[in-house]
Amino acid sequence: VSNAGPSNAGVVNISDVLPAGLTNVSWTAVGTNGAVLSGASSGTGNVSVTANIPAGSALVQITVNGTVDAGFAGSSLVNTATAVPGAGVTDPSPASSTVTTTVGRTANVRIIKSGPANIGAGGTITYGLRIVNDGPSNAPGVIILDAISPKILNPVWTATVQNGATITGAANGTGNVNVIGNIPANTGVVNVTITGQVDPAVIDGDVFTNTATANFPAGSPVTDPDLSSNSSSVTTQVNNDPVLKVSKSGPATINIGDPITYTIEIRNGGAGNITGAQISDPVPADVAVSSWTAVALNGASIGGVLNGTVSGTTNSIIATGDIPATDPASVIRITVQGIVTTSAHPTFTNTVTVTANGVRESSVVTAVNQSTDIQVQKSGPQTVAAGSAISYSIKVSNSGPIDVAGLLIRDNVPSAIEGLSWTAVASGSASITAGALGSSSNIQTTANIPVGTANYITINVNGVVKANTATGSISNTADVQLPAGVTDFNTSNNASTVKTDISTLTGLSVSKSGPQNGVSGSAITYTIRVINNGPSNAIQAVITDAVPAGIKNVSWTAMSSGTASITAGSGGTGNAVSVRADIPAGAGNEVNITVQGTIDAGFVGQLVNTAIVTPSEAGNPPVNSGAVTTTVVNESNISIVKSGPGSVDAGRTVTYTLDVNNAGPGNAVNATITDQVPAVLTNVSWTATASSGAVINSGAAGTGNAVNVKADLPAGQGSVRVQITGLVPANTVLTSLSNTAVVTPSEAGNPPVTSNEITTSIVKNSALSILKNGPSAINSGEVITYTLAISNAGPSQATNAVLSDIVPAEIKNVSWTSVVTGGSVISTGASGTGNTVALTATVPANGTVLVTVKGTVDPVFAGNFTNKATLTPTEPGKPVLNSEITTTVKNISSLVISKTGSGTATAGQVMNYQIRVSNGGPGTAQNAVITDAIPQALTNVSWTVVKTGAVQIIGSATGIGNALSVAATIPAGTADELIINVSGTINPSFIGKLTNTATATPAEPGNPPVTTPPVITDVNSHPQVVLTKVGPATAIAGSEISYVIEASNTGLSNAANLVISDDVPVQLSNVSWTAVSSGAGSINSGATGSGNTVLLDVNLPAGAGNKVTITVKGTVNPSFAGKLSNTAKASPSEPGNPPVVTPPAETDVTQKPVIVLSKTGPASAVAGSEISYVIEASNTGLSNAANLVISDVVPATLSNVSWTASVSGSSVINSGA
Repeated sequence: VSNAGPSNAGVVNISDVLPAGLTNVSWTAVGTNGAVLSGASSGTGNVSVTANIPAGSALVQITVNGTVDAGFAGSSLVNTATAVPGAGVTDPSPASSTVTTTVGRTANVRIIKSGPANIGAGGTITYGLRIVNDGPSNAPGVIILDAISPKILNPVWTATVQNGATITGAANGTGNVNVIGNIPANTGVVNVTITGQVDPAVIDGDVFTNTATANFPAGSPVTDPDLSSNSSSVTTQVNNDPVLKVSKSGPATINIGDPITYTIEIRNGGAGNITGAQISDPVPADVAVSSWTAVALNGASIGGVLNGTVSGTTNSIIATGDIPATDPASVIRITVQGIVTTSAHPTFTNTVTVTANGVRESSVVTAVNQSTDIQVQKSGPQTVAAGSAISYSIKVSNSGPIDVAGLLIRDNVPSAIEGLSWTAVASGSASITAGALGSSSNIQTTANIPVGTANYITINVNGVVKANTATGSISNTADVQLPAGVTDFNTSNNASTVKTDISTLTGLSVSKSGPQNGVSGSAITYTIRVINNGPSNAIQAVITDAVPAGIKNVSWTAMSSGTASITAGSGGTGNAVSVRADIPAGAGNEVNITVQGTIDAGFVGQLVNTAIVTPSEAGNPPVNSGAVTTTVVNESNISIVKSGPGSVDAGRTVTYTLDVNNAGPGNAVNATITDQVPAVLTNVSWTATASSGAVINSGAAGTGNAVNVKADLPAGQGSVRVQITGLVPANTVLTSLSNTAVVTPSEAGNPPVTSNEITTSIVKNSALSILKNGPSAINSGEVITYTLAISNAGPSQATNAVLSDIVPAEIKNVSWTSVVTGGSVISTGASGTGNTVALTATVPANGTVLVTVKGTVDPVFAGNFTNKATLTPTEPGKPVLNSEITTTVKNISSLVISKTGSGTATAGQVMNYQIRVSNGGPGTAQNAVITDAIPQALTNVSWTVVKTGAVQIIGSATGIGNALSVAATIPAGTADELIINVSGTINPSFIGKLTNTATATPAEPGNPPVTTPPVITDVNSHPQVVLTKVGPATAIAGSEISYVIEASNTGLSNAANLVISDDVPVQLSNVSWTAVSSGAGSINSGATGSGNTVLLDVNLPAGAGNKVTITVKGTVNPSFAGKLSNTAKASPSEPGNPPVVTPPAETDVTQKPVIVLSKTGPASAVAGSEISYVIEASNTGLSNAANLVISDVVPATLSNVSWTASVSGSSVINSGA
């Protein structure tokens, strides 16, 4: 707190009400350079200091320390300090300074999980979770999760709290752990104990890992700077040792300084007792053991004592125990408590060894967090004035968990700060090894900071912002450089920046002196003195003095002293004194101005004069001097003359002039000039001007019929002129105006003076005009609009003016409406219908009548017509007014034509199109021609025309042929339409696309033909082929057989290149065929042929008489017997038409051989002699005789019978040859 002066501040009350979010607040106050504390110099809580602060460099510096409440949930702390001088001292700019500090919420939540390194299947397993908050903020809503391994059965868990921690929701449960904890910073602890049974089925050597996590929920306002410590895992190996089971539990991760607990359990899984088991656990030096306890339970012995206990406090744990086999609950349990030392390695292993019938071991490996959190907090002013003292405070602390030695603290102070000094102070166990104090802008301090809130380094930096520093801001950042080998898990708080806005506080003051009394016409002198009490320099300060108008012939001279300098206006003349100067802060730097002038000879009253100095620096208000008042006395003598016009037009302005003079010898002070203007005048206003030293005190301008001006009139040359204007109403009935004015002196003994009378005659004069607007060109059938604008330029009113407008006959359905402005009144004809527009109106000056005439141009008209409007005033001597418009009408029609038809069709079918023509207007389309070149693939084309509305068909309404042409007159409108229905038959042989458009051609020039988009029809061929085949129902093997195949086409489309085929059965030989056509049918190939594959290519046009008949002949194989089945097939060439197959022609074939059998032998023979017979069999039929049995019962009288058989031709002996 400083005092820029110029006066000393004897009792300054300094107060600072600290925000509620701060705790443990303490403060100290120090006075320097003459400042003296008159009350307490230190305290706790809100700051209240009383001090005497002389002007100049005296300074009171108060340092406030506190801790932001770890549970503070706000986003910022706002703190304002004030300094108020005691009674009798005025501060032109009350001292107040506010600092807004953004508050974040950071909590380093850690979870440490402990569990056994080894365990046996079926054994009870216990895990421990320890969740802490290393701060600095409280940690609300921490979600603690632990998904228990499925190899652990029936898990049960319980959560407990310490040191202010709380649990939201369930504190115990079964299955997976889900706990929500609220953990105060640095003290609170949540412990979770989990027990369960290892699945007895787990095999020896199996490994399972269990991981627990502690995290803030999504969207939490609290940030965790080190997420690596938010999970902890324990890996356990199953040891199904059948004799001796050793299990050791401990944490997987930990911090230096954390408490650590190990649990060792030794059980007997065998059939025999274990005696003299040697137990050894050399705890590594990374842990400082505070105590250990070994307890024998359920029949076990320790140190020779049944169910006994042994304990110790060293890192060497040695014991001897016995564990019987009779009780499976017998156990020796050892619990080890300790603290992780500051010299702990990144990882350390603790192994317990038990020797009994062999050696068993169990080890826990624990990882130690090797990073720490160094925090830099820099504070300083958010605003400061150039030239003022400035202080920064840098606090560097170590939130742990690692002590840090050789930390470099840096701060490069901005060059805008001079007079620097800084001191570094160590608190708690912190120490400074280099850079404890200095005066350079490059601050570098090396320190050792152990973990702990009480251990920190504070650097206090003091300086002065240079007085010539420009407005803006300066930023100052302090940071740290970690020594080699040390890491920081939260680098976001390793630097801190203070941004200070630089303002300018100049401390300018101005004083002015002058005489108390004066006489009009005498000389007068003022003196002005300006100084700068600082702290900031004043650059281009503007010193002004508006010298009163009662002082004439003003001149001034300005002089500077010290280091002040005048940059403009060191001398000048006129009542507006203006001097520009640079005035550095400090005693002896000043500007003195002498102002001289002469009091106006006619001035009476008080001259009040004030000087102002305006700093150029933003935020520094102008400073006024005390007012200097000089009382002046005077006398007066007055005359008044009024002038005005002899005549004026009604509706125009009349002007009067009042000239007021003072013949002296004394001046007239505050004389009253009045004029009661005739009441008929409206909008009366006046202006008063003074010349030759006269002064208007009031009423220099005004409105209303009561003119009132107060003026000072110096003797001799001084005069006042008042000009009065008023409006003569345009409709006034008066013929003249009469008026006088009065001036009343304020000096006693001077009577009122009345002016001469002015009489003005009133003349009536109007100035009507008419302007007709309309289109120069339009289309027939369109709506036409005319506007008739009647106005009166005045100044007088036009009464009962008559408007007439004969609208051309080519415009139909005429109507008109009118609108008035400016007070115009229509007495007759404000609206109407018909081609004769007639209207009577009274139009005041500046009034208007706007008549809108609408109609529709005859849709068949083309050419020009002229429309003239006439306006006849009633005032004598006013001429008749005309306005006309000539419009060219063009017949424009807008034909719309559309054509529709099928997108697909079949060759030979009837095809229909529809053409629709309408007229979008506005004109009627007369003798429009609609044409359509219908594709030649359509035959027997005919059309019929249908009309709707007022359409007229010119010529026949029907027609035939492919060249369609229809003429018609089509009025505009949706109800008027021409419809042409076209019908024709598609050539049965046509395949492809039919494309067709229609065109409507208007007869009127300039109207182009309109063509429809093409209607495209895909034409496909669909013949209906009928195929029949007939043949005999029965036949004899070896006989000739005939088939007749007949093909016809009953469809609409021709069948071209139709393939007719017949695979004749192989049982027929010597096959041949002949084909004949009838009607328009034709055979392209295969009319005759031979062989069992009948194949023809034919054309079958559609039609009942168009056929192809095929006769097929062949011989049935003589050896065949059975059923012959034969079909014929016709395959159209047109796509999409499937083959046609006849029903099978079936023939039952039977065999009918004709056997001829003859036998010859001798007619006589001699007994005992040989005899021969000859039997001959032949087949004279058509069919073969298969398996023919020839038998002969030779008479028994023949002995030694034998036979031989032979064949000829194609006969075959199957057996008995």
